[in-house]
Amino acid sequence: MIYLYDSKSFNPYYNLAIEDYFVEYANRMGNCFILYFWQNENTVVIGRNQDAFCECNLDNLIKNNCFLARRKTGGGAVFHDKNNLNFSFIVPKYAYDKKASMEIIKDALNFLGFSAEISGRNDVLVEKCKCSGSAYLMRNNVILHHGTILLDTNTELMVKLLNVKSEKLKSKGVTSVKNRVVNLKSINKTLDIEKVKNAIKLYFEQTYKAKCENFKPNIEKIKAIELFYADELWIYGDKKFANIKCYDKKFDWGMCEIKIIKSDNKSFIKIYSDALNYEGVEKAEKLLNKYSDMKSLQSKNKIIVEIFEFYNEILALQ
Repeated sequence: MIYLYDSKSFNPYYNLAIEDYFVEYANRMGNCFILYFWQNENTVVIGRNQDAFCECNLDNLIKNNCFLARRKTGGGAVFHDKNNLNFSFIVPKYAYDKKASMEIIKDALNFLGFSAEISGRNDVLVEKCKCSGSAYLMRNNVILHHGTILLDTNTELMVKLLNVKSEKLKSKGVTSVKNRVVNLKSINKTLDIEKVKNAIKLYFEQTYKAKCENFKPNIEKIKAIELFYADELWIYGDKKFANIKCYDKKFDWGMCEIKIIKSDNKSFIKIYSDALNYEGVEKAEKLLNKYSDMKSLQSKNKIIVEIFEFYNEILALQ
């Protein structure tokens, strides 16, 4: 079955909870495809392994009455407002193809008259600037692919809220976040969110060869999940790692930041990253806290090996 759900809420915690509910539902039901559209009030959404205290300007976030949320997928921090459309594709693992999934967005934008192209690990570009970014999650039998589409987002507020490292901007050949992104309405002033939704729906249905049916989720279950996303421990993480010296390095899979607390002759290590492969980052953190040296490392995972090497570089400087 192929389902469509268009959220009428602008609360980021509720909308993330809906998505979480859909992932669990599809995983339980089996052969289930879900297309989900959602928009948020002014919100910074950080990736699963990112440091909230480093990724956004918390003073400006509070001053502008914005939300801060953390998602379960990897990748970097993004800004949402009501002029940004979020999409989620929830697809059985057997039917998922990353290229085909990205092409749904590319083809939908081309259908609307843009000249879109897929770039890098998770971006869609129009006129060489990013208009859409994606992140991914695998849950047993399903894949979640979700992302953003900039229509007329407040880029001035975006710049005030997001802290983007210069190394990341240099790797994209730009000097600022604002120069890296493009609002689609700046190219086509007649564009609106409904047109984009309809185009994505068209290519989602073509890709999975069926017509969407409207979905009615269990609201009570969603409200229970919402409490998790609104919890400060999930959003901010362990606050003992706030305001501690951070060591960072850029790899081809993303930024890596390491913080170290030394207490009673023991080291406690926290790793932050915008890597799409969040599982590799989390496993590296667990292994470092257990072993802390390369001799005990038994892994062929590139991310884990390179994080261990980076950690040893840090130790050599101390």
